[in-house]
Amino acid sequence: IAEPEAADAERIRAFLSAHAVMAALPGIPAVWFHSLVGSRNWYEGEALTGTKRAIHRERLNAEKLEKELADSATVRSRIYRGLLALLRARNARTALDPSGPQTVIRAAGGQIFALLRGSGTAALLTLVNVSRTAANFSLPSAFSPSSLPFDPTDPEWTAKVFTEKSVCVPPQGCVWIDGTWKGAEAWF
Repeated sequence: IAEPEAADAERIRAFLSAHAVMAALPGIPAVWFHSLVGSRNWYEGEALTGTKRAIHRERLNAEKLEKELADSATVRSRIYRGLLALLRARNARTALDPSGPQTVIRAAGGQIFALLRGSGTAALLTLVNVSRTAANFSLPSAFSPSSLPFDPTDPEWTAKVFTEKSVCVPPQGCVWIDGTWKGAEAWF
């Protein structure tokens, strides 16, 4: 998801953005416990157990985990709070009904993964920047925003560059925009 040498802030942003894609897709998202609590690969697990799958099955100390989750500066806490915010944002949107419609939008330049869910006045545009540089995305003419762009994993974030026609998505960042979708026939 992020380069191994990337700083924690970049790794967290990329990890949460990948989960924002999952949360926007049709169906009911499943979040692995170790993802929810920000576990990293447990390389010692393979040596201790003799199985490669142990890398994702660290046995956590409950007291230590609780302390890390309570400390807002830790990677675990930042991921945990980000995923909880994402799941709350997802739950609040009828556009993300598990069986609701989906449209994948082709974005010029390949930096943005764009997915539109829902239809009519209950639509949600999901934009994920899969690059390490900020990227502008031109909103489809068939989509009319009804909210400011927001990061579902970070309630404090606000769009730095936004017009009714485009939005700037931060490096490896995620933006959701509520709105109205007139349908593919009104695309251009």
